[in-house]
Amino acid sequence: MTTLRLPLALRSSRRRAIVALTTLVLLAGYVLLLNHEEHAMEAYYADLKKNNIELYLDKILQAQGFRTYLEEYLKAHDYTRPTTQAPPFLVGRWEMFDEAMRVDDEFVPDSCSNALEIEDSQIKTLGASPSQEAVRYTMAGDQVTAHRNGAPDMTIAVIGYGSHLHHIEVTDPVLGGTRYGYMCR
Repeated sequence: MTTLRLPLALRSSRRRAIVALTTLVLLAGYVLLLNHEEHAMEAYYADLKKNNIELYLDKILQAQGFRTYLEEYLKAHDYTRPTTQAPPFLVGRWEMFDEAMRVDDEFVPDSCSNALEIEDSQIKTLGASPSQEAVRYTMAGDQVTAHRNGAPDMTIAVIGYGSHLHHIEVTDPVLGGTRYGYMCR
């Protein structure tokens, strides 16, 4: 029995055509799969934004970083008018330093004796001359303003890297300058 064989030139161009067609089909399938996944993710985030804003913000923080989280947070929460509610990422005790430090996200100050404590409706200073003031907060971009009764406003710049709030920069005319706060844990 004799087998019929195609010439070598015809066999190799046929193989190339099959390989090219197979590659094209796989590539088209991959692009369609990516498109489907992108639409599914957009629908998931849209549903979270509508039905569970806090979980949505948490997912945005993890996936897209602090800067995008802050933008989305301000869209979801109105800080254009003064409110007693402090932004939750600021609530806590911040050890204050005269200069910004080059530290990683895991940095925890050794002591929190010279701290600024931010809470809903008030700011406390701890240390040599402790004080407590009633405040109302507004926020635009990465700047929080603490409006005090009978004293100049305090400005708090929020500095985030990656998905973390790294530190705050507090400008207080009463204290005369800018100080840098790192979260006490």
